[in-house]
Amino acid sequence: MILVDTNILLRLLLQDDAAQLRMIERYLEKARHSRFEHQVHSLSLAETIWILERKAWSRSSIADALLELCSSKFFRVID
Repeated sequence: MILVDTNILLRLLLQDDAAQLRMIERYLEKARHSRFEHQVHSLSLAETIWILERKAWSRSSIADALLELCSSKFFRVID
């Protein structure tokens, strides 16, 4: 199991740091073929929502982005 933290979620969604985004995308591409499950803790989701709200994202935009992310077979949300 690999725990995905808030920073990774934010870099993927905000795409505000090109170098970090490329690094995360390369890692995730390699990780797709690994045997490890990637888990996102519900507290990381809550923190991500809080930060996106502060960045003036609408609730519907936040919901759409997180639904897309969490509905992928790659991430599993845990409590």
